[in-house]
Amino acid sequence: MKGASTGFGKGIFVLAVLVLIALPATLVAQVKMEKHSKSYRQSFDELPASGTGAWASGQEYLPGWRVTRSVTTDDKLTAGNGSSNTGGLYSYGSNNSSDRALGAVTSLNAGEFAYNLLLQNKTGATVSAVEVSYYGEQWRSGSVTTNVQHISCWYIITDNPSAVNLSPKTDIGWTEVPALHFKSPVNRTAGGALNGNSPANRSFLATFLPDEIPAEHYLLLRWKDADEPEMDHGLAIDDVSVSWTVEDDYIVLPVELMNFKASIADDFIVLDWDTASETENDFYEVERSLNGHFFQSIGKVMGAGNSSQTIHYTFKDMLPVAGTLYYRLKQVDFNKKVSYSSIIAKEWAPSAPKAILFPTITSEWLTVELPHTSSSHMMQVISKAGHRVMTQTISRRGGYYVLDVSGLSRGTYLLVLQDEQGQKKTQQFIKK
Repeated sequence: MKGASTGFGKGIFVLAVLVLIALPATLVAQVKMEKHSKSYRQSFDELPASGTGAWASGQEYLPGWRVTRSVTTDDKLTAGNGSSNTGGLYSYGSNNSSDRALGAVTSLNAGEFAYNLLLQNKTGATVSAVEVSYYGEQWRSGSVTTNVQHISCWYIITDNPSAVNLSPKTDIGWTEVPALHFKSPVNRTAGGALNGNSPANRSFLATFLPDEIPAEHYLLLRWKDADEPEMDHGLAIDDVSVSWTVEDDYIVLPVELMNFKASIADDFIVLDWDTASETENDFYEVERSLNGHFFQSIGKVMGAGNSSQTIHYTFKDMLPVAGTLYYRLKQVDFNKKVSYSSIIAKEWAPSAPKAILFPTITSEWLTVELPHTSSSHMMQVISKAGHRVMTQTISRRGGYYVLDVSGLSRGTYLLVLQDEQGQKKTQQFIKK
């Protein structure tokens, strides 16, 4: 039964006496969530850059990925730059560019689309936290009457993916993730192509899933593009990333840790810890989490190697985020063995109001709105490691200042704007 919407592969039914039903190979093809490789990324750059291909409903085209269509008679996948308003599945990108995105123009005839990613927990333990991120991109404006449209995101955790209904026409059993819904940034403009790689036409979305994944269970992620009123926009997903944390990552440090604490100083958080002894200790990575489960490294502090003396360490988190922040130490031996400290938490609220700048994700330019409180301002850009990488004194002329950040390395930065009275405004931005 080709294109069935009740399983994650082709249904094969054999009627016989006392026979075993052999599951099709396509059912078990998935991305493995492994213990020593805790992230996955799909750029969609293997999609065709020109012409057409075939991606039938329910079939795998990229490892772990299946598209399901409400109109299953069409299997066409078309490379396009957003210039076409024909309904269908698209490999979006600039003409003949290898940088692709997976998207569609939904319509009555072409139907609706769901992009499904299947992962399986092969770590041998419970996956305690999962972070999902991606870029939503708009490659076409529908029409002057087309309002905001969106791609919605959903997930299911199951031990039997073949029992999941993947049809974009139903949401039964799926958990919605509103934080990952991509909304079209360009609306009510003349129908035509857009550059989905332009910062004005794309959004970065990321969140943590609240559920654990038992060993050998599956995580199904779904991005759904429904047929909405008016001429549909051309929306797409790109650079999908999934990261996970394993429950038994939390083990005791081999160094003798006397204390580990966090305190607030000015506009940053100071982390201090002392060790009574260390053996073969190469370095510490300071890790931070927004939910107490999924941690990311924010800096590195070299260890003492071998010591029987009390040693004091300190680290400054120069880019704290408002709310409860969780910290832990990742200790790495010379032989690369890794272990972790206990987790500490600290509440933080920014003392300075936010500066107004746009876009917050950029590869070249930032536009900064200058407050009326002063005729000149000191502007600083601080890296994630706490280093001051740019300092400028600027005059208020016209109320805005355009800052060239093309020379910065990729990463997260903090812009600090200080007026003549010493009042500060801060805002984070991401350099692509």
